[in-house]
Amino acid sequence: MSRRILEEFLVAYMQQLPLQNRNAQPSCIKRVYLREKLKQKNYEGKHGKRELKRLFRKGIQYNEVKHGPELFEIVRFAVAEKNSPSFKEFTQYLGRS
Repeated sequence: MSRRILEEFLVAYMQQLPLQNRNAQPSCIKRVYLREKLKQKNYEGKHGKRELKRLFRKGIQYNEVKHGPELFEIVRFAVAEKNSPSFKEFTQYLGRS
């Protein structure tokens, strides 16, 4: 997928997220496949997919298409922007910061 197409998709997706969900907590459905007592940490410079896989319960395989949008909805933007200059730049680029 080209970078331009990805950027257009992300802009459209971000515009669909209600502002009140920016600091939402994980729903019960997401807790089914995520380990317990997780904290949003600084993962700047780490391999994102590998780090996500570590957050899943044993026996559950991470699928970017299925889990990506669900997990993106539960990111606490304020925390992520503090931890990650690149995430902050990303949200500013999209006009959501």
